[in-house]
Amino acid sequence: MATTKEKIEIMQAYERGEQIQIYGAIPNKWTDMNIEPLWDWKNFNYRVKPKNSDKLIESEFKDGDILFVTSLNSWIFIFKENENKRYIYKYVAVPICTFDTSIYINDSPLCDKEHISEIRFATEEEKQKLFDILKENNYHWDAKTKTLEKTKFDITTLKPFESKVLVRLDSKCIWEAAIFGFFSDNFFHVLGGNSGKQCIPYEGNEHLLGTANDCNEYYKNWE
Repeated sequence: MATTKEKIEIMQAYERGEQIQIYGAIPNKWTDMNIEPLWDWKNFNYRVKPKNSDKLIESEFKDGDILFVTSLNSWIFIFKENENKRYIYKYVAVPICTFDTSIYINDSPLCDKEHISEIRFATEEEKQKLFDILKENNYHWDAKTKTLEKTKFDITTLKPFESKVLVRLDSKCIWEAAIFGFFSDNFFHVLGGNSGKQCIPYEGNEHLLGTANDCNEYYKNWE
């Protein structure tokens, strides 16, 4: 659904003589409007007819570029080259939505080129939004290898005599509260509790205290 600002821009483009397309008159297809639009935003979508996206992508965008695209939805994504001429593919994409911090990393296409109304390089702010959401979901993007990697908690951030932790020998035991001491030979040594092979920060994991429940994959730095 277009915003009020987007609707105004589309109608102004029509007044300038630009070609307008409608979505919904023919199922799942954008079509040129050759009559004066009724601007029925409740039942149809409208857009300015985009440039030839095939030529634009082939000439300007390369594998691994971070882009912004608007089709039926708007996305910030990392462009993945593909021989399929119909669709845009991604390594990872996040939607432009204030409340949606989901990430999309499957192999399915991001959008149909025919539906694209805008595609460009992402701004620095948009890139940061992508990286922030990846971080929230415990991922990071390696631009050199062009891979999306799962991040792990950095145990070197635990401070002796300071960091409150939960520790247990293995997954069959309950989590006990303690103060971090040091890490050696795949073993977490703590103060005020039983040392073990599994140790996580207490903050953010308070609900695990006294249980044998599993923790988030992010914290699993043990074998």
